[in-house]
Amino acid sequence: DITIADNDNRILIVSAGAYNASPTISGITFGSQNFVQINTQLITGIPGRCDLWYLINPTVSTNTVTVTWSGDAGRRGFGALSFYNVSQSDPIGVTNTELSTVQVGTVEGNLTPTTANSMIIDGMLWLTGQDPSLTLTAGFAVNITDPGGADRAVGMQYDLSPTIDSENVMEYTSSENARYAWCGAEIKNG
Repeated sequence: DITIADNDNRILIVSAGAYNASPTISGITFGSQNFVQINTQLITGIPGRCDLWYLINPTVSTNTVTVTWSGDAGRRGFGALSFYNVSQSDPIGVTNTELSTVQVGTVEGNLTPTTANSMIIDGMLWLTGQDPSLTLTAGFAVNITDPGGADRAVGMQYDLSPTIDSENVMEYTSSENARYAWCGAEIKNG
């Protein structure tokens, strides 16, 4: 469950990942409200996926976020973040995705926000042969970092004051080699 406070211009964002590239996420809800997909990235080779979704103006309440998959998905997980003062008519700015079939120690994605006073957010799925211990980008707010078992980790982080019109690098580091899928998005102020 997540609690949505009574603030103006609300948004709820979910990052979801699974060890399998298929099945897909067929829908996400907060109570009876439906989310919209921002972007997705698939890992090739050993399959996996990461998705970002959003819901404008979630109801002020404590309710359950439900992620529905189109079939069985191994080792899946998700996290949710709530923000306010977000554009209700055009909330999503620049987006980007990254992936790697083999990466040593660092997962990273780049995002160049273009709208003044916007924020940036990301989601990541990291597949490795051992428990990764993740360290997130210095200066970013950390919401979720879940080791999730012997061979995966999911992460989600955000920056409320990124550098506008400049590349912002968002990264996770670990001592383990990994395959990863990363999604990032600019969330516009409103």
